[in-house]
Amino acid sequence: MLSVLKIKILILESIFWSNISAEKDLKKEEGKKIAAKYLKEKKFDLLKEIDTHDKKYKKYLLEGVISTLLSNIVLPTTKEINRENTHVLEGIFLLKKDKENLKNICHQLNMLFDEYYQQRKQLYNQLKRKYEMQMRQLQEVKLLEDQMAQKGIKLKIDVESNRQFQQEYRNYLNELNTQYQSALNEFIAQIKSMKNID
Repeated sequence: MLSVLKIKILILESIFWSNISAEKDLKKEEGKKIAAKYLKEKKFDLLKEIDTHDKKYKKYLLEGVISTLLSNIVLPTTKEINRENTHVLEGIFLLKKDKENLKNICHQLNMLFDEYYQQRKQLYNQLKRKYEMQMRQLQEVKLLEDQMAQKGIKLKIDVESNRQFQQEYRNYLNELNTQYQSALNEFIAQIKSMKNID
């Protein structure tokens, strides 16, 4: 049978460990907020901000910052998203030890982003041309095009608003995204497994 003293000790230990766990979680949340501030403010000094916090919980703070930054690396659909990815990678670069390996991974990621962006554009343009050709082959469109040409007006065919075009583009895009997202996830896992700074 447990004595009253042992029971009190067990209760105090339980409280102690739950307080430590709560403190770790709190520091991870603070880290996420720091990352959010870094993402919003381009001139934000990430390392300086991290150094203002208690060294005892720096590990958990870094976990929060890095997990948030990693979750913000996405396949670029615009040049702006590509710039945001670069900013995210610069922040991660500050927080990891193996700079040489990370530099290599960042280079590979940038190549992946460029390739994805180009393939996405190329896919769209090829599909658009295909639909424009199909539309031009329709008898009614040919007649209308001829009539407009006689008046000196070039008929513009808007295939982007065609539901079939949109559906086919979404299908191709889903395949492309799946392929590239898989590669992106592998790079993110590699970065995540690297040691953080002390």
